[in-house]
Amino acid sequence: MDCNRVCRINQEVRTINNWANEFTWPDERWIVGEDGAGNYFVVTKGDIFGAVDLFDHEWLRFEPEKASLREFFEYCLAIEAAGKKG
Repeated sequence: MDCNRVCRINQEVRTINNWANEFTWPDERWIVGEDGAGNYFVVTKGDIFGAVDLFDHEWLRFEPEKASLREFFEYCLAIEAAGKKG
């Protein structure tokens, strides 16, 4: 995901009513990636640990995913490496 896509998605979730008035995107949540199934990986402004959560687009909730950005980055690298082997 390139930086233009990240910026566009963060703008869209704040301006487009994707959730039929059931949910408003929190200002402190910032998308840093997608899982390919419509869910978003997000960080929270002010979180000193840099935890990464997963926003479930069907349940409209945030679930803990990785304890830190470093752990998330290592997870992404492992997925990339596995894809190159396959």
